[in-house]
Amino acid sequence: MAKRSMRGTPKEKDIRAYWSTRLQAYLGQDISPETIMDSRFCFGCKVFLNKGITIQRAHIRAVSTGGSNSVENIHMLCRYCHKASELKFGEEYRGWLKGRDLIDTGLTLCAQAGSLKRDLLEGVGK
Repeated sequence: MAKRSMRGTPKEKDIRAYWSTRLQAYLGQDISPETIMDSRFCFGCKVFLNKGITIQRAHIRAVSTGGSNSVENIHMLCRYCHKASELKFGEEYRGWLKGRDLIDTGLTLCAQAGSLKRDLLEGVGK
């Protein structure tokens, strides 16, 4: 699978810096700026991910539908949240993000554990 170019998108640290003071108000949830700045924190499931689980830049509104590559239009999501959010934008996306609950977090953790297990098994014998 070919890697997509990230040219033109802001760096993760710049996205996190922008949202570190805004995500709490955007979601109406108590999340500290320090938590948001942690490179393992997913804005979607609010989980600190294991090393090796990829955090992805996710457009709140896709560029193809008029969104931009600016920090205010990008969140940092784990691959599971990114996949779940792909067809949502605007208020639908915001409602989805705010509505994430412990069940969603549990599913992410289970998927993460399965991915880690698969990664470890693939490493056996190398």
